[in-house]
Amino acid sequence: MKKFLCCILTLAALAACSKTEVIDSELVPLVFDSYTPRLAQGSGNDNGWNPTKAGSSFIDSGQTHLPDGSSFGVFGFFHPENGGSTGTWADSNPNHPNLMNNQKVDVSESGGVYSCTYSPKRYWPKNSKETISFFAYYPYDTGDTGFTIKSDLTKDSNGMGSLRFRCSEDHTKQVDFMVSDLCMNQSKPGGVLTGSAPADEGKVRFTFHHQLAQVRINTIKVTSENPLIIPDEETFKCAFYGFPVAGNCAPAPGEPAANGLATCTFSWTSISSTIEELVGGNVVARDSKMEVPQYTTGSSNFLLVIPHTVSETERLEVSFDLARSTTGNEGYSYGGNTLFAYLKGKIERFEANKIYTFNITVSLNEIKFDAVVTDWTEGNGQILLGD
Repeated sequence: MKKFLCCILTLAALAACSKTEVIDSELVPLVFDSYTPRLAQGSGNDNGWNPTKAGSSFIDSGQTHLPDGSSFGVFGFFHPENGGSTGTWADSNPNHPNLMNNQKVDVSESGGVYSCTYSPKRYWPKNSKETISFFAYYPYDTGDTGFTIKSDLTKDSNGMGSLRFRCSEDHTKQVDFMVSDLCMNQSKPGGVLTGSAPADEGKVRFTFHHQLAQVRINTIKVTSENPLIIPDEETFKCAFYGFPVAGNCAPAPGEPAANGLATCTFSWTSISSTIEELVGGNVVARDSKMEVPQYTTGSSNFLLVIPHTVSETERLEVSFDLARSTTGNEGYSYGGNTLFAYLKGKIERFEANKIYTFNITVSLNEIKFDAVVTDWTEGNGQILLGD
């Protein structure tokens, strides 16, 4: 998966508890140094931002920062000195985020300068044999965002646990879910930091990765064996049935570089496409249905989809009116026409950080489609942010 977004998190000092020595004379607030935002189209809320892509949480190709007014969550693992040796991620202690457990960090912009705040503050340990490991996700789960993050971060064979993500069926409420690589064994006094020099500023840089696939309806062509009866393009509605709405995203770190950056691979498990609804006092299960308008450049008319292998039942459905005209008579239309096509055979899998563009041909009796797959990001997307 391609590197996409680099953020600089500055923590002057971090400590797990009062027993740990801290450098309390060099406190520096969390700081982002980034560029002017390039946001997706959307309305936002009273503060100019909300966590859905329609509210400009969407991070487009080439964008190198988090939006003004957004938030992300941080998990921090403090590693104490281990019998005279430096504490590291590989130690069994801790096996959970004991320093920052889904710590909310707020991003703001003023005059093109980005900064972030969080509370309560944490501090770097003074002892170079005490280290801290971090990773983060975006956007922060506020509990009413149209999606849900539930963390099960007891360190497992992968070492990072998993994040339970739930995706809205409503494309306007979907979010650009991203997870960072692991910043492993970070130490300000030891000079091991993923952030840029000088090391004494104590910067930790997160590199985020898109965890979802993007699905667009690009073109819809109309053919008809009967020139007097044709599908009415202005009435087209497209929907995908059976796309996943929930799954566990599990990051697995590789070997760390000299600065502690451990590039992660990401896998999805426990995927479900089932929606449960209360109907007449009974719980009824159904397959998910995600409607999406035709994509136009700069719009938020696309779906964000959990990566998965395509099932036998996943399908694309197009509904439309039939327009009829006769010589010398006023035309009229028939509503409620629906055609569908199964995805299996044309697409075998949806991958994270990819764009799937559907081109559809509609006739009186069937729909046909092809899907073009491109990378979501351009190049490796990584930039070095100034101090």
